[in-house]
Amino acid sequence: MAHYIKKDLPTGFGNEKKKSYYRIVSNRNISFQELTDFIVQKAGGASEGEVKKVMTCFVDAMKMYLALGYSVSVENMGAFSLSLGAKKGREKGAFQSDDKAQNTKSIHVRDVNFRALRDFVEDIDRECSLECKQSNILQKPRLEKEERLKLAQRMVKNSPFIRIGDYAYEAGISSTEAGIELRAFSNDPSTGITHEGRGPSLVYMKR
Repeated sequence: MAHYIKKDLPTGFGNEKKKSYYRIVSNRNISFQELTDFIVQKAGGASEGEVKKVMTCFVDAMKMYLALGYSVSVENMGAFSLSLGAKKGREKGAFQSDDKAQNTKSIHVRDVNFRALRDFVEDIDRECSLECKQSNILQKPRLEKEERLKLAQRMVKNSPFIRIGDYAYEAGISSTEAGIELRAFSNDPSTGITHEGRGPSLVYMKR
C-alpha cells in the first residue's frame, strides 16, 4: 500500500484562497539489485547475470541514442528526451553572439525528461492502493532571512532545480515573497544560487 500526505497552506501572505497539496510518501529507493531479483523471479529461466547484462545494455543504448539527439520510446511505458540548459557561469548573455560555435559551448545536457504513456499511468493507478498517512496544516515557524537562505542552498544542492512553489512550501512563506527572495538570492553570486527560464518555466538551481 502506498501512503500520501495532505498539506494545507495557511491563508494570508497573499494566499487568500485555501490551497492543498497531495504528496506521495516515498518508502525508499528500489535498488538495481532488487529490480534484477524481481525480474529473475518474474521471467523464470533467466539467470541473474543474463538479466543484469540485458539491463546494462538497455541503459547504454538509451544513453547512446539520447546523446545522438533522438527521443527514445519504451513500449507500454513512455518516452525519454533530453533537456538542455546553460552551463554554469554562462547564463547571462550566453546566446547573444551570432557565433554558433560559441553558443554551442554555452549549453549542455541539463536533465532527461520522461513522459509516461497514459496507459502506463492508468495501469499504475489501478494497482495503487492509497491511504492517507497524515493531514495537517502547514504552520512552520517563520525563519529569519539568513536561515531561509541556508534552506534554499540546501534545496538546490539536493535537487537538479527548484521552483518558487517548492521554496514557498518549505519556507512557509507566500509564493510572492518566495519569488522576490529567490530572485534576490540568484542575483547575488555569493549565495551559489542561479536561475534559468522565465514565467512558468522559471527554475532555480545551484550556480
